[in-house]
Amino acid sequence: MACYGRFPEEPSAAALERFFRLDRSALDALASKRCPATKLGWAVQWGTVRMLEGLVQMLMHGWTGGGMRGLGAS
Repeated sequence: MACYGRFPEEPSAAALERFFRLDRSALDALASKRCPATKLGWAVQWGTVRMLEGLVQMLMHGWTGGGMRGLGAS
């Protein structure tokens, strides 16, 4: 597991809420899924991709040690 990237610190509740909150377009896409397990899996993957996208942006723009604040968390 050590070969995988990690956040510099545990994500805060605010950061997790920001990444995993479904906006209107995500809710519309989610509506096309059939069963509750598929909907849950899709939503978790959607939030994970958003979170990883934030990490990539943070790394590309030079993380300055601001912790999860660098990902837009308050």
